Amino acid sequence: MFWSLLMACAGQPEVPPSKPDIVMVVVDTLRPDHLGIYGHNRPTSPYMDELAAKGTWFHRAYASSGWTLPSMASLLSGLYPHQHLVGRLAFRGSEFGRLDSSVITVAEALSQAGYTSGAVVNNTFTAPDFGLSQGFAQYDYQGATNNAHRSARETVDTGFGWLDKVAGPGFMFLHFMEPHLEYAATSPHLGHFSAGNPAAEQIDLSALVGPENRISPPPENVQEYVRQRYDEEILHVDDAVRYLVDGLKQRGRWDNTILIITSDHGEEFWEHGGFEHGHTLMGELTRTPIILAGAVPNHGRVDAVVEHIDLVRGVLGVAGAAVPPKLQGTDLWAIAAGTAVDHDNIAMSENILYGSPKVAAVDTMARYEYSFETGNGTLWTVADDGSEREPLGASQVQSSGRKLSEAIKARRGSMSTIDGVGGVTISDNEMFNQLMSLGYISGPDADSVEAPAAPDQSESVSKH
Repeated sequence: MFWSLLMACAGQPEVPPSKPDIVMVVVDTLRPDHLGIYGHNRPTSPYMDELAAKGTWFHRAYASSGWTLPSMASLLSGLYPHQHLVGRLAFRGSEFGRLDSSVITVAEALSQAGYTSGAVVNNTFTAPDFGLSQGFAQYDYQGATNNAHRSARETVDTGFGWLDKVAGPGFMFLHFMEPHLEYAATSPHLGHFSAGNPAAEQIDLSALVGPENRISPPPENVQEYVRQRYDEEILHVDDAVRYLVDGLKQRGRWDNTILIITSDHGEEFWEHGGFEHGHTLMGELTRTPIILAGAVPNHGRVDAVVEHIDLVRGVLGVAGAAVPPKLQGTDLWAIAAGTAVDHDNIAMSENILYGSPKVAAVDTMARYEYSFETGNGTLWTVADDGSEREPLGASQVQSSGRKLSEAIKARRGSMSTIDGVGGVTISDNEMFNQLMSLGYISGPDADSVEAPAAPDQSESVSKH
């Protein structure tokens, strides 16, 4: 306690007195407004709520994109999508970017600071083909479909299998596939919120993948059933987080562990006429939870606008690691402590999976989403709960639009699309089918895609 007070009085971010273990849990497709501490009306997250109340949590946090690949690349590199170029290439079908080996990843920066890094990931867009394994001593990957993937608890067990061999300090990166479609939680969570809902007879969740459901909302009672099933998977994740913390306590590591809980993106439930993710950069897709627990200060709720780039800066700072060139953002720990002097309360997101390229910026009052194809932007008012429901008032459009567009230019250098370079073309049959099942790509089947053979996939990639 004395140490924490001393650091706070000195105006410095609060960090543990010795290098902590860092465990980052990325929950695929998790919206913060479906967690209790963020105001949800169902008890989906009692344990995560408890952790947040004892630690620090950010009410207005944003991912760098609205779908998995570019968002995960930002979490693992600290760079925006226009910098790391790992996303879907504009107007090029099934071609995606690959992280260049020259990029210094979070795992590599932590390695230089004395850490050993291991990852357990499950979404097909985290395959080693995309270069995201760079810097990890152990990178355990399994591809997934909507109805077949490694569970959150199994992911934790795999992580512990690696962590038990690490003397420390360690950086463990865990990716939970839930609550991604098809929202099929396992017992005892399946049916916890949806049991007895007659809408179950009106919809096939597996049929929700596809463009027709992005523009044709089902009846409200069916939408509520879909949200109930989504919430059941969050409850499953909540139990997995409890299992993770219990395991860290049993191993005697919890007292010097920083636990970070966030998501790669959210999910649309027809707020602006769409469903699923990857189609826009609105808040239902780009707003994420960030919860810091364990060996962290108890700042409670923080209302500053923050982004994953700030989280990466904070992780490197708390670990005593050097900040690689080109990293922007502000140390998240300093923002929480109120000692940050260069934070502008603006978050930027870019690179969408479906449709023409877009970029967006959001501050405490408004969101600006700009289409590179049309050269036009839209402005929305951001409500106190973080949602964007109403267009911005006419009297505010000019000042807010100028402020947010200038922020985008300052981060990117221009308002021009940045297509990047190729690196991964989905020619591997298994990967192609997995991404088709997840609803991420469409078009000709894999056998008709003309491209060099993709690198061999393996479930685990080790680098020493």
